[in-house]
Amino acid sequence: NGKNVPFVDNDNITVELSLATGKREFETERILQDIERKVWEVNKEISAQREDKKNVVVSTRLEIGKDGAAEKGLIDIQLLDGEHRNMYSYDISDALRKKIGEIPEAEKLTVGAKQIFGKPIVVSIRGKNLDELEKAKEAVKHELKMISTLKDVVDNN
Repeated sequence: NGKNVPFVDNDNITVELSLATGKREFETERILQDIERKVWEVNKEISAQREDKKNVVVSTRLEIGKDGAAEKGLIDIQLLDGEHRNMYSYDISDALRKKIGEIPEAEKLTVGAKQIFGKPIVVSIRGKNLDELEKAKEAVKHELKMISTLKDVVDNN
């Protein structure tokens, strides 16, 4: 029951990227730099609509080789503090998610603030037939993506 849990907004957003195992660091960096460019585009679009014209993005930091793997990386996005930002970080995350769009090379791409209370939904599928499990996994992911209120549907396989 999450009805009594207050919403606490964050002043940063993290974009996490995982490519296929074995991808080179320069490939991860290229995609992250493209995403970083889109972060600043979103900032420009949102800031232009603000009365005070302040930037909502204060800084970005790229990290490549997350967990010692060249195919993993992240962008840490520091936002203007919530008191002056006057908009939720999830609204900025949504705008960024739309701007980024699909990245075919990405096995996993998440955009959002770190969850204090963990991921809202976890689904486990078990069985012995790997082909059937793969089909079931893709079917579940497809159905979950159809739910507009769910964000960043990913798997850990």
